Amino acid sequence: MLSSLLLATVGAFSALAADSTRYDVINHGRTAGEMLVVRDADSLFAHYRHVDRNRGTRFEVRYRFAADGAPVSGNVRSVGLNDGVPAAESNSFVLGQDSIRWRVGGSVNRAMPTGAGVYRLAGAGPIEQALLAREFLRRGVTTMPLLPTGTVRLEIAADTTVTTRTGRQRVRLALLHRATGYTPDAVWIDAQGDLFASQVGWFITVRDGAQGALPTLRAIELAYRAKQARALTVMLRPPNVPAVAITGGSVFDAERGVLLADHTVVIEGTRIVAVGPSASVRIPAGAQRVDATGKTVMPGMWEMHAHLQATSSTMGGIMQLARGITTSRDLAADTDVAVEYRDAVARDEFLGPRTLLGGFIEGPGAWAGPSDALVRTESEAREMVAMYHKLGYKQIKLYNLVHPDLVPVIAAEAKARNMRLSGHVPRGLTTDAAVRLGFDEINHSAFLYSTFYPESLYLPAMRPYSGVAQAVAPRIDVNSAQMTAMLNTFKTHRTVIDGTFSL
Repeated sequence: MLSSLLLATVGAFSALAADSTRYDVINHGRTAGEMLVVRDADSLFAHYRHVDRNRGTRFEVRYRFAADGAPVSGNVRSVGLNDGVPAAESNSFVLGQDSIRWRVGGSVNRAMPTGAGVYRLAGAGPIEQALLAREFLRRGVTTMPLLPTGTVRLEIAADTTVTTRTGRQRVRLALLHRATGYTPDAVWIDAQGDLFASQVGWFITVRDGAQGALPTLRAIELAYRAKQARALTVMLRPPNVPAVAITGGSVFDAERGVLLADHTVVIEGTRIVAVGPSASVRIPAGAQRVDATGKTVMPGMWEMHAHLQATSSTMGGIMQLARGITTSRDLAADTDVAVEYRDAVARDEFLGPRTLLGGFIEGPGAWAGPSDALVRTESEAREMVAMYHKLGYKQIKLYNLVHPDLVPVIAAEAKARNMRLSGHVPRGLTTDAAVRLGFDEINHSAFLYSTFYPESLYLPAMRPYSGVAQAVAPRIDVNSAQMTAMLNTFKTHRTVIDGTFSL
């Protein structure tokens, strides 16, 4: 019985039962975790864990199924990183004949199902996406109500065969389109509709023995995402007009910090060609007019710390434009994703802000960040900087485990190529030392605090940067002589702070 197998899963992934399937969690070619799925006729249990810079995600999922295979209940709960103890249910559902009861945190809800819907168990990872795709195939439909609200549509975007350790397998790329968004979730399923691999990301779940298939799956999914982004661009691209005139608004003069009432801005192509009082600015014939009366016209904003993902071409970039961001700086993304996105935006094939790229460099180790850009030697460091420069990157970003001895080498190589150097403060260096060794910029204000409390970054576990600030804020005197001296060092070396503050 399934219940007798659960006790064996938490600490014994190697001793698998006959009805269990093991998955690896891959971080850029490195094994970062695993998932075990145990299933019998009416139940499924999944235990997932991966380590990310001494942090990571751990959870357990349980489902029960009716005799026909339909899911009738499920729950998900997080698991403690250090003690392995499951927490209370974070999300659960029970489907009855005429209603559904679901719990999110401490809130219990109940609703009448609208048709033969399926509940979306939030936080259950790729196993939930695969089960949702499997339910579509079981019913033989392409659209279903999504309980407690909404709809979801299945698209099989690719059908191919890959080589695994146990032989050739047919796999399909299943896309789950929700009515509230244009960017679908993706999951790879096998011929039986079971999970084969998760979508492209920094951490990818893949069936044991099938890691070699990931490059093929990645290429297929990225090609689909790019095709979708191009179609979206055609659909949303504004009409081709000789000029655009934004009339009657209050123009914000950023240099003087004043508002200029009733002004008009004229744009031809990609250039602003005129700004002035509406009564005196000549508007070209055929220009598209945008009435900004009662509104403020301001320069486009810059997103200074972004991380491009495979879905940015159909979601992130468009959201940035909608919020007034016209230039974005990426400071850690997979190189193939980042370069394609930047170049496609420049060619007007993707909708998104103009993009500047920072090349990520990390050192090896169990706590390394989610990247394959790992350097161990001076020659590897120089080659990495040269590669980024050849690809048109504007700066280098160092991460936590870069050896301090390599910082001057990377700084010299970057400056010789007219590239900025920014980053986290590598372990073993103070913020002051990083600045003196050549940093033009410190990413995250947490490193200002960790200079005085180094343990705040790593003990008892590596914290996110907002967590560092929360841990040490009561002990920090921002007006102290030590803090003033550090900021004076920044000023002397013209080093800036990319604070990434949360408000």
